Amino acid sequence: MGLTITAYKKARLVDVPAPNLPKVVIETGNSNCSQGDDLKVDQVYQFEDSTSINLSHNDFCELRNELARISGYPAAKTKRSGSEHSISAWQAWDDGDKNGTLAALINFEDSESEIGNATCCKTLADLKVLANDGHELNTENKARLATLIEVFTMAADGGFVKFH
Repeated sequence: MGLTITAYKKARLVDVPAPNLPKVVIETGNSNCSQGDDLKVDQVYQFEDSTSINLSHNDFCELRNELARISGYPAAKTKRSGSEHSISAWQAWDDGDKNGTLAALINFEDSESEIGNATCCKTLADLKVLANDGHELNTENKARLATLIEVFTMAADGGFVKFH
């Protein structure tokens, strides 16, 4: 199974969607995670533009673990499933550190959830810092990081990101 990550640009909540404009329904929003910011569950949003990327869950988990590692989260082993560094990031989140580097992206249920605009902007800033700091990533993860930056750049322009 794969993971699709879609960025929506200049999204707005609408009561009555215009039939000729693209629209998306929020499935999780802020009901299950703080990353949803002010997105309203079961509501329709129209948007100016969108782009999607597809990754395998394994590829995304590998990337997320590497991003956690280069963000400074130490290796940790617990009962929680996941990779060592991303587990440590989840623990920091659970302990109340919700502003750490990429904390909102690393500690995120990526199967059916959204990341709202404010969190997209913070995540984009974190991704750009990591990309510019010259950390060692393999070729595949460098390409994935560049693609994530493109996705979050679009979403930071008044939109949001949907994982599905």
